[in-house]
Amino acid sequence: MSAIEQLLASRDDGPTAGRPRLPSSARLTLILVLASTAVILPFSHHDLGPQRAFIPLVLTVVVVLDLVSVYLLTVRFCDTGDLRILLMALAYLWSCLMVVAWAMSFPGVISDHPPLGTWPSATPWIYLAWHVGFPALMAVAWGIPGRCAKTVPDGRRRRVATALIAASIVTALVVIAGIAVGEHVLPVLIVGVDTTRMSTIGGPPSMLIAVASAVIVHVRLRHRSGPERWASVTVWVCVADLTLTFWSLHRYSVGWYAGRTLTVVCSSLVFFAMLGEFTALQRRLLRARNEAVSAAIMQRNFAMSASHELRTPTTSILGYIEEVLDNEKLDEEDREMLDIAHRNTQRLARLVDDLLILGEAEMGPAMMHLVSWKVDAL
Repeated sequence: MSAIEQLLASRDDGPTAGRPRLPSSARLTLILVLASTAVILPFSHHDLGPQRAFIPLVLTVVVVLDLVSVYLLTVRFCDTGDLRILLMALAYLWSCLMVVAWAMSFPGVISDHPPLGTWPSATPWIYLAWHVGFPALMAVAWGIPGRCAKTVPDGRRRRVATALIAASIVTALVVIAGIAVGEHVLPVLIVGVDTTRMSTIGGPPSMLIAVASAVIVHVRLRHRSGPERWASVTVWVCVADLTLTFWSLHRYSVGWYAGRTLTVVCSSLVFFAMLGEFTALQRRLLRARNEAVSAAIMQRNFAMSASHELRTPTTSILGYIEEVLDNEKLDEEDREMLDIAHRNTQRLARLVDDLLILGEAEMGPAMMHLVSWKVDAL
């Protein structure tokens, strides 16, 4: 397990005693979004007229944020192997693909005759697929109990990510193509700018799926400590978006524009949470590096100090042994034992010298003294 993986895993599911249900920032964001939705709701029918620059700007921001979120979450999956993180990335990939399809079906974004605008209700059907698929995928990702979630082995993570991303893209393209050619199969959801039929036909099942998904994600993530804890807020924001859109009953109303603004909020939450996570991770890695450097310095200083302290008594012992060995009156047995002591003391002296040289090399460039030596003399 890599250092990054260990740091990320340390923030995974664990004992929940003493943990808040949501971090204060996420809880405050959720309260502000729901309060804003409640304030806007009575005025959601008010017509503001088409603002041609608004939709392209919003969609561009959403696509960029979704793509970056997909990348960051996929990188996190490659570090941890947590399959739920990858499924969360697929939810943002689904959102990104549906945003592009929605833009290609909405009149006036790309052209007055968009390529996917084969029939007027294609746009609201893509919108429903977008705003139902995203919370549903989030619920699938985090509805898996932590003890049942599989950790993908390190060697297979890139292959698994590639396969699931490719499958998600194919599925999204099939859904988009089905909507584009479904004029004679799918019900009409919009007449002109009137979306009453979308609210009455698509509203109840869409809200049911979105709210159920929000509850599942909220319950499953209430004790998480990573950036994925913000997924609960994003799903509730998606619910608020659907509520304003269904309540407004027509395009270009206050509720309709507010819903598109909440789409940006939904896309940005996990993006900024992931940035904050990586910033915190960088700080933790830097702190761990500084601690490791400090420990290495302490170890080196201890080795240098111990080497100096050992050198003097070792040299003294070696000198006394050599002096005794010079005595010709020693019997053979005593001389043999002193020879053993002399050899071992020399080995200890060489070890002390090596430690000193190693310590000096760590402190700076070591001085090398080149000498010539006859190989055959060895």
